[in-house]
Amino acid sequence: MSTKTIELIEPHEHAGRDYPAGSELTLDTDSADWLIALKKAKPAGKTNSRPADAWQPEPTKENAA
Repeated sequence: MSTKTIELIEPHEHAGRDYPAGSELTLDTDSADWLIALKKAKPAGKTNSRPADAWQPEPTKENAA
């Protein structure tokens, strides 16, 4: 089984234990990829899970289309 280390962006419960945002977890690859897809986590050690050229500001009232 392959594993991946992620950093939580939001608090999360895993295996009956609560983890705060910023925690690093090593999970099976499918579980890690699932949390990343939900934007609940990012790959560990990365400051931004999206490439720099894909960055867009979060929508706000000021920049909403």
